[in-house]
Amino acid sequence: MNTLASFKLGFEAVLKHKRLLFFLWGTNSFLALVFLLPSFFLLRHHFSHSFLAENLARGIGLVSLGDLLYGYQNLTPLLLGHIISIFLIGIAVSLATTAGIFGAFRCEIEYRFPDIVAACGRYFFRFLRVFLLFLVSLVVIFVPFSRSLGAVFQLWTRNANSAWPNFWSGWVKIILLLALYSLLKMFFDFTKARLVRADSRRVLHSLGRCASFLSRRFWRGVAVFLLPSLVSSAVVFVFFFLFRVIPTGSLWTFWAVFGLEQLYVFFRGAGKVLTLGTLYHFFRLETEKFQAEG
Repeated sequence: MNTLASFKLGFEAVLKHKRLLFFLWGTNSFLALVFLLPSFFLLRHHFSHSFLAENLARGIGLVSLGDLLYGYQNLTPLLLGHIISIFLIGIAVSLATTAGIFGAFRCEIEYRFPDIVAACGRYFFRFLRVFLLFLVSLVVIFVPFSRSLGAVFQLWTRNANSAWPNFWSGWVKIILLLALYSLLKMFFDFTKARLVRADSRRVLHSLGRCASFLSRRFWRGVAVFLLPSLVSSAVVFVFFFLFRVIPTGSLWTFWAVFGLEQLYVFFRGAGKVLTLGTLYHFFRLETEKFQAEG
């Protein structure tokens, strides 16, 4: 069965491409460092001569946060610009690393760092167009669907005598919106797989071909998308549980949490390789089967 076979191949890709995993970890860690450095210098300047610095490992209280925002309110435009720029850079880096991941699946020899960088550049602009079309789909499909759900649930909860209808309608809306978002993401991830597999630059043509591909394999495609996603979600849950149970307030726990965060970033990259590898190999196996039968 190609569903389980593709998941196995995706898992083997995680074990095979160790350089790719370290590349993803290093890239994400560097981006996080660039994002956090201004905040670090700001906190050091503000708290370095205060006894509050002793408690920063436990978090910043509302009083301290309000004092910080009031004292540096003139820096708000600068910080906002920094956040927006990092957000845009993060999108570009995500698209580039995704291109590097897909490049690994086409490589039949040892996948080295120059090969990763070359794949990032080779598929970046194709994936950028896919991302822009994904944003269009959110505006055209996701937003109207969300508003329609809100209108339907408002009719249901308008004359409610308790808070339970509002509670359950909110959860149902979240689940339906998450399902729609996941389907859209699955469709565009398969489009990326098709672009790389066929080495095509025709994004719109690949969208049409993927629509035809998934129309005959919809539920298997959903299973292929969900299986590695559930594994990645389970890993994330384990790490967040560990973050919750580790005490804070001392130097050794600070470094323990820091090391755990680096492992979390590393395994998030491995989860991304697993998900995209499963999708890519499912598309490859199904197209090869179709061509052999045809």
